[in-house]
Amino acid sequence: MLIELLTFLKNYKDLFDIMVVSHSPLDLEYQRYCNYLIYDEENLLIYDDELRPKLVFSNENFFVNTNYASKFNTTYAVLKLEAIGVSIAKCLNYTKIHKLEYDSKLSDISEIVDNSVLLDSTDVVFYTENADINNIMSGSIWSCKNDSLPYFYYHYERKKVLQLLYENEYSSAEDLVKKYFTEKKFTVKDCNKLKSNGVEVSLSHKNFSDRGLFVVPVMNNENNYLTLFSYNNRDIKMSIKAFYNNKMYKFELEPNVWRILNFSDLSIASKLMVWVNDNLTINVEFEKIDLNKFKKYNYLQKK
Repeated sequence: MLIELLTFLKNYKDLFDIMVVSHSPLDLEYQRYCNYLIYDEENLLIYDDELRPKLVFSNENFFVNTNYASKFNTTYAVLKLEAIGVSIAKCLNYTKIHKLEYDSKLSDISEIVDNSVLLDSTDVVFYTENADINNIMSGSIWSCKNDSLPYFYYHYERKKVLQLLYENEYSSAEDLVKKYFTEKKFTVKDCNKLKSNGVEVSLSHKNFSDRGLFVVPVMNNENNYLTLFSYNNRDIKMSIKAFYNNKMYKFELEPNVWRILNFSDLSIASKLMVWVNDNLTINVEFEKIDLNKFKKYNYLQKK
């Protein structure tokens, strides 16, 4: 995906300089597509319950809160890559930055050109659903004057950034950065219009449910049972297997269908393993985790 993005962008090096900041090496052939390439060996992933990404599902009967949607939080690693790029660009006297993540696809450069023009009269351009400032920001794309970014981008200290993540109510890089963006003079655009303007983002997330994003263990507050909540948001059938307390459960989930599978009282839970389409997505030994934290962040509550 990165190579395809660079292959497109190199055609516009007369308009924009290209910098890649990555945890992964880039083949020499594709290094030549960039003006700058920075490799960062550290890729710190955070497994703590407090900071793992949260997922909320809601309907007319109940809502589900879980932080087992992903195994780890990448916020520190994402912010560090951005900080490296931003700070080097500032040293080199670049005044405008357009940030794209590797899993973006462009067929037209006009969106970036338009943002560049907008930055003559605004500090930040970012994207949300329906251009509503209250909706979640798309972290895959934003444009900004270099002196309008959060302070930690220019003074990235591991200890202080980790402290910021634990103290802040936001756990994602997008929400944390948006908090600072909205303190500036900003323009917010509708991310739904990106594709029609030749920009696609977050392409690597299209198959999240295939990796178990919507198959998660939660505490059922109605009966104090450990429960497996499953929701198939894809357009194909999902096959699910769960091994819990030495018993195997198997079922299939049709598209756009959810299911609640109650196991037992959480106090007697031992081990849970879950496979989605034969891929192991959950492997939890409850004797080894803090059950109070689990119940705090992972629950199903009737409305």
